[in-house]
Amino acid sequence: MDKEDPIAESYIFEVSSAGAERELKRDSDFQRFLGHTVEVRLFKNLDGSKSHIGKLISHGDGKLVIEANGSEKSIDKKEISQVRLRISI
Repeated sequence: MDKEDPIAESYIFEVSSAGAERELKRDSDFQRFLGHTVEVRLFKNLDGSKSHIGKLISHGDGKLVIEANGSEKSIDKKEISQVRLRISI
């Protein structure tokens, strides 16, 4: 873009990836991303934090299970405000 410079005015060139850190909502989303790293945000603190990052192990029966710091953490879905994919760098 800079070499050819087809736009005479000043502009901002933005690149994004649809779904890079997308929110998981449907059962099919959770099934598709089993084994991926997620960030689970809660309405109330659990173990001193409202945010937990770990590998998505399972979902169903009203629970979400992630593996964080070498142990599994089971979280009631009713306590979850949001679940997003997490990009690890």
